[in-house]
Amino acid sequence: MLNLTNDTFAETIFTANKPFLVQFSAEWCSVCKDLYPVIEQLEQEYQNQVTFVKIDVDTDADLADQFKIDKLPTFLLFKDREIVDCIVGAESLNHFKTRINEVIE
Repeated sequence: MLNLTNDTFAETIFTANKPFLVQFSAEWCSVCKDLYPVIEQLEQEYQNQVTFVKIDVDTDADLADQFKIDKLPTFLLFKDREIVDCIVGAESLNHFKTRINEVIE
């Protein structure tokens, strides 16, 4: 999983040729840590179809503000440089798969 910052976000997201799942999280967020195995499995399953990136809201508060992130974790799914889906909080592996599959089909 790529770690993006305010300096690398736009260049990475807006030059991509495949969808991105952006996870907004923080080191202190226990739900974020609990979801790590789910996200890791998704990353393995969709490695050729979706790029997975992570943004620490404490390190890059400007990005969190820009996207109005007020709950952690929040996942934004980008396709063709636009947000096409938002997932907030702890969800199941199947929920993530369903939402990702809707974007990549």
